[in-house]
Amino acid sequence: MAYRPSNSLPAKMARFMYSRVFAPSIIRYVKKDRAYRYGKYSLKVLAGVFHPGLFFSTSFLFQYLNGLSVKDKLCLEVGCGSGLLSLQLAGKGAQVTAIDINPLAVKNTLYNLEQNQVLIHQPMRVIQSDLFDALKNEKFDLVVINPPYYFAEPRNISEHAWYCGSEGQYFVRLFEELSSHLKPEAEVIMSLSDKCDITRIEALALQQNLKLQEIIRKSYWGELNFIFRVISSETPIPSTN
Repeated sequence: MAYRPSNSLPAKMARFMYSRVFAPSIIRYVKKDRAYRYGKYSLKVLAGVFHPGLFFSTSFLFQYLNGLSVKDKLCLEVGCGSGLLSLQLAGKGAQVTAIDINPLAVKNTLYNLEQNQVLIHQPMRVIQSDLFDALKNEKFDLVVINPPYYFAEPRNISEHAWYCGSEGQYFVRLFEELSSHLKPEAEVIMSLSDKCDITRIEALALQQNLKLQEIIRKSYWGELNFIFRVISSETPIPSTN
């Protein structure tokens, strides 16, 4: 089913409330270290790092990735936060590179990797990187992205987990550089919510001849969550009729 965004006044107000009221309250909550467990993984979420339990997007991606065969594949998580999805992929036998712009997130993922090492079946790299800056010419079979999707300027390094820039600078760079880091037949998976401006993100993708192909959607506490595949705009999307 194709995504049909709502540009009604209530929808625009809901997006504004989430970006400027709800998200900042969550940012205040994560000013303390928190213990978190999901499935078999026990994590510590350091203050200032995106907490995977506070929004449905991470668990939604986790559930989807459970159904993928990733053994021995080269996988990249862009924006690893506390590292849950990277740990999951490594636990399924993937060769994982986890990157984040926030050095505290890198520290957090390394800590959680050490704490869950018995569950990990492949070496896992954790690198501080502003998008693909530290990856040079590396290419991957699978790229997983839980992006910052509120259109506002991050005021500090932690807010890069939430805000993509007033003009969507995060997505501009992501879509410009993504293709050069993909192996043939690679898959790019991205989560978004109806509380962000998906239409605007789609427009930024199209500027780089990319489009978002909806894979699955699920409502959680009144918020509609999506998992998209990022594909070439020249690739036909199969009809659901």
